[in-house]
Amino acid sequence: IRITINLSKNLKKSSWNKKVVNLDENIEFETKEESDVYSVVCELPQNYRTVIYLFYYEGYKVEDINLLSDSIDFTVKHTEDREPLEDLDSLPYVSKVYEKYLNFDDYAYAFAQKPMIQIVSSRGCPNQCNFCSYPSTMGGRIYRTRSVSDLADEFEYILNELPEIKEIFIEDDTFTVNQPRVIEFCDEIIKRGLKPVWSCNTRVDLTFETMKKMKDAGCRLLVCGYESGNQDVLDEIKKGITLEQSKAFAENARKLDIKVFGCFMIGLTGD
Repeated sequence: IRITINLSKNLKKSSWNKKVVNLDENIEFETKEESDVYSVVCELPQNYRTVIYLFYYEGYKVEDINLLSDSIDFTVKHTEDREPLEDLDSLPYVSKVYEKYLNFDDYAYAFAQKPMIQIVSSRGCPNQCNFCSYPSTMGGRIYRTRSVSDLADEFEYILNELPEIKEIFIEDDTFTVNQPRVIEFCDEIIKRGLKPVWSCNTRVDLTFETMKKMKDAGCRLLVCGYESGNQDVLDEIKKGITLEQSKAFAENARKLDIKVFGCFMIGLTGD
């Protein structure tokens, strides 16, 4: 924050005539309103919309935007948080942003086929893993999803308009939180006759039925967090899984010929 303050002060003295937005995961901050230079840092994901307002609505003034803090002397004044966005279908396809502004070859995952594209079908994660920063810094705990039809529409758009893409990665915290929804999505992909190659983040509590449906709909790889081979450690970090589930997940994936990218953590309490 001190760097942000100094940068803002220096820019005030210069001829720079643009708004400056700095993002951090923990605190929201802005300079005094008399300057045309604004520094905004967002604590909660829904407050990132403030940044959009600053960029795209030049008529907005800082005092018109709901900020968490507004003093340059580190005195924090808390105001009401923005409501989480519920209608995720109202958001534009990120694939169209890729297409218009980005080079697909600049982005990759080590475990994904290249060129690939990442999309998001939900926000929030209801799981309680105490090591994970995503719920507090990104999507929150309130689980919200795009409709099955909207997600399938984007898959179809990518297949038709971006044929160079070899794999679609669903970068939800956990795509399979709602397994009936996952099955419904897979059924929609199959019904439309689409042939995508895709992968996603999941948990080892995924059932064989859901995994089989995902395979039928083109799922190539699953990214899961095993975290530890010690049940006491898993309980300590509130992972909410058992070693038996981890073993069953690996066995089911092998039966269905789905690749697994397993994540482990070292140095957890109890190791």
